[in-house]
Amino acid sequence: MALETVMQPKHGSLPRLSRATGDRRYLDFVRQTLEEYEFFGPKFNQIWGHAVQETLLCAGAADLYLETGDARVWQVVERLYRDMNQGKRYIIGGVGSSSHGESYGKAHELPHDTAYCETCAAISLVFWNHKMLLATGDPKYADAMERSLYNNFLSGISLGGTEYFYTNRLRFDPEKHQGNERAGRRSPWLGCSCCPPNVHRLFAAINQYVYTRDDHGIQVNLYTGSTLETRTRDGQNLTLVQKTGYPWNESVAFEIRGVKDAPLSLSLRIPQWCRGATAKVNGRPLEGTLPAGGYARIDRKFNDGDTVEL
Repeated sequence: MALETVMQPKHGSLPRLSRATGDRRYLDFVRQTLEEYEFFGPKFNQIWGHAVQETLLCAGAADLYLETGDARVWQVVERLYRDMNQGKRYIIGGVGSSSHGESYGKAHELPHDTAYCETCAAISLVFWNHKMLLATGDPKYADAMERSLYNNFLSGISLGGTEYFYTNRLRFDPEKHQGNERAGRRSPWLGCSCCPPNVHRLFAAINQYVYTRDDHGIQVNLYTGSTLETRTRDGQNLTLVQKTGYPWNESVAFEIRGVKDAPLSLSLRIPQWCRGATAKVNGRPLEGTLPAGGYARIDRKFNDGDTVEL
């Protein structure tokens, strides 16, 4: 089940440019790049190399699959994702375990005190997980996207928004860095300044990762205060208001506005780590157990003023 993003993307790709212009030369260029990079050969039996570059390459290949449905592209993308996720991803949702080449290491080579986990790599992994979510409709990719956002991406910027980490180690021993007062601290300037603008690019585009849709309705993938404006299957203009203190408070409230007897499937992601989730529609509890790692799907005709509590 493929999904599509509800919000207009704020960053571009060549497959998207091809869609917007109707010019297939952009898709051909993507395919040519993959061919020249030996993406379809034994060179890519596993993921390797520069963590940012290779993760972005896979996100772009997944985007090509979304446009073309090319099974050969998907076969490689899925294999590389599995290799990354099963043995080369940190628990914080970061990738890139080696400072040598800022690269992926060997399987299960995930040291803490020398972890690289570049902020840009976490952002790239958000992109890749989003494409995998759109291609499959599987909420496990939204789980992984959330993990990287909260546990690696956000660590890359200070609360004041003016200092940054390039690398995000999981362990730091100050005794090994005596005399260097900046060691282990975020910096207002980085000699390689890719991470700060990339952080703010993702902040500016975060709306496109919150909701997706398919032929039946809307999926809520991230929990954050937001307002969605879209159209229902019968052509009505629907506004969905989400209010929450997540992740500090795990209660999420939704209000439906502007529709009358609008047929809609509203699917709420239940994170894999969550057990015992409950939901109410207009104060009445939903029956049954809400599936951890799946979507709680609410099928009904919605009206202005209806509420959903998760």
